[in-house]
Amino acid sequence: MSHPSELNRALKVHSELCRLIRPVTPESIRASRVKDNLTLQGIILAGLISFVLFILPLAAQDIPKFVQILGAAGLGSTFHALYTANKYLHRSTFNPKYNQKYIINFALGLFAGSILGMFGTDLLANRQTSFFLTPSLLALVGGFSAEAVAQILQRIADTLVTLIKGSSRDKNQVKTDKAIERANGHLASKLHQALEGDEQQIRQNVEKLLKELLDRR
Repeated sequence: MSHPSELNRALKVHSELCRLIRPVTPESIRASRVKDNLTLQGIILAGLISFVLFILPLAAQDIPKFVQILGAAGLGSTFHALYTANKYLHRSTFNPKYNQKYIINFALGLFAGSILGMFGTDLLANRQTSFFLTPSLLALVGGFSAEAVAQILQRIADTLVTLIKGSSRDKNQVKTDKAIERANGHLASKLHQALEGDEQQIRQNVEKLLKELLDRR
């Protein structure tokens, strides 16, 4: 049986070692080995599948173009995930609590790349670019940067909201202008009628008209 002083010494040594190698932990060392990290294994497998989907339309002409777009989006998303993870793997600081984040980011990249690949050419049709943007290239970029696609979609949504609000504001302004025009016409007609007759009658008519206007306020 170990003596209490030896146990305390061992605990101190362990604590000092942990301090020296921080932020490396036993969990991060284990998670930094790809063979022990199921999340990274799944992303690599998804990347290989994406590569197959990307080259399939090159081998067979009857395969829909969307398959290649989906493959390009998966390649971009896989590259971004592995490139980000590589910074931590070689330092053995990959934190396993971020596994879910990698999975979500991969799925976001897949969806973002597919969206940009399918609709990006329409969105950028009127913009001058220094290189040719094919649907597959757009899908690859969208898979790599889901945040860029989110910003594009947000800008489109903001533009639509502004257009809708502006249209409603214009309609309300037209209604207001018509109401003012009718009121002015009605007032002019009454004023014209009030100025008919002799002086005393005109005075009475004007006073009556002013009273009506004040009562409306």
